[in-house]
Parts: sequence; C-alpha cells; structure tokens
Amino acid sequence: QRLRQAGFTLIELMVVVALVVILLALAAPSFRDTIARNRLEGVASELSTDFQYARSEAVSRNAQVGLFVGTSCYTLFTVGSTDATSCTALGTGATAIKSVNIDTGSAIGLAFASNNTKAFIQFDPVRGIAADSTGADWSGSVTVSTSVGIWQLRTEVTNFGRVKTCSPSATFKGYPSC
Repeated sequence: QRLRQAGFTLIELMVVVALVVILLALAAPSFRDTIARNRLEGVASELSTDFQYARSEAVSRNAQVGLFVGTSCYTLFTVGSTDATSCTALGTGATAIKSVNIDTGSAIGLAFASNNTKAFIQFDPVRGIAADSTGADWSGSVTVSTSVGIWQLRTEVTNFGRVKTCSPSATFKGYPSC
C-alpha cells in the first residue's frame, strides 16, 4: 500500500500564481494613482507650511523674505538688491533660508502665478503681509499638479499674507473649490 504524500501539485501552484498575478494587475493602477495623489497632497501641504514659515521669518529676521517657485523646486530667501530668477539665482545680497527640490520621478510639477510682474512672493517684515516696503502687492499662487491623474491643488497667498489651499478643478476631495 502506497503512502499518500502531502503537498501541492504543480497545477495547483500554477493556478494560485495566476490568480495572484491577475489580482496584482487589477490593483496596480489604483495603487499608482493613490501614491501620486498622496505625493501631490504632501507637496502642497509642505508648500503651504513654507509660505507661513517665510512670513514668520520675515518678521523674526526683520527683513524682506521671498519664496521663489520653479517648475520642480522652490526656495525661501532673504531678499537682496536684485530679483531672484531661479531657485539657485536668488539675486545680489540674497541669502537662502530653505530650498526644496521636487523629485523628477514623482510626476509632480509646480506653476507659479503672481499678482505683479515679479517671479516670487515677498513678505514685509513689519506687517507680515505679501508686499514690499512700499506696500506694493506681492501676493500670488502656486498650482501643484501631477501628470498621473487629473489632480491639482493651488496654494494661494493673499495680499494680507493669509495662506489657503484649494482645488482648482474641484476634483480633490477635502479641499474647497478655487
């Protein structure tokens, strides 16, 4: 009499592996979208916090503090005698406070829009508003978007230095429409 051996047959193992592969193929696109959405929300949240940080640094340093935004970076800096033109070219006499580079593989992009002709937002040290020493409006917004999915979040700075984050296309749940 032969003893029956415990275990799985090759066919049973192949069926289980095929089922796992099918389930992973169905879940992968959803998981990729979730990761992209979370990355976008993280960048927008950090940007919002850094706008508030720039405002408080202007007051604490008693100096004009700006935040320059590129397509994949942004930099907080004390404003010098010439205007910033990139995340690394901050102008004559400017000092970098904090620099943030967005990972190019993350599919996250930044788009800056100003309420003046300047390429950055500047905070006044006396009143903590988004203005220069003459009171000119230096407010603006940054739209954070991803090429994976349709999501966008916009961080806006008003002339009074208030920061808010909203969804321009009203597709990002949990944020008000812009």
